[in-house]
Amino acid sequence: MSIKQSILSLCKNNNGFFKSERQAEFLTSKLGEVAGFVGTLSAWGNNVSLFAEWDSKGIVKVVKRGKSNSVFFERITLEEWEAKQARKAECSAVQRASVNKAIESLKAELAQLESNLAAKQADPAMIALPADTQAIVFAMDLKEIEELKQRIENF
Repeated sequence: MSIKQSILSLCKNNNGFFKSERQAEFLTSKLGEVAGFVGTLSAWGNNVSLFAEWDSKGIVKVVKRGKSNSVFFERITLEEWEAKQARKAECSAVQRASVNKAIESLKAELAQLESNLAAKQADPAMIALPADTQAIVFAMDLKEIEELKQRIENF
């Protein structure tokens, strides 16, 4: 992983705080060698340079310097960080509940389709049909069942 990736990952996932003493020593020595230069980013044909400011705990700020300067990342307070993480966890829980509800609905639909197919296969009127006609009717139902199973598996 490059220095740029390490710095940006810390900013995104850990509010800029170093995860270990070893990481702190390594990254601060590397940043010190290059006066805080992290790397460059290209967006919409524009190149910007990233410069980091740090303290003993981690990355405090990352600034984009190009045609205009702007703050790319700035460490927030621990309370703000914890609130942000709690919102993410809450959102994830709501999404999981929604996905689980959708899966249960699809499973119920699948059970109904399989029950309907079994009933068709046992129906005397269906049994009386020629085998090729039965195959066509059952193939459509089997295809629908397989597609539904695939949707459930893809969740």
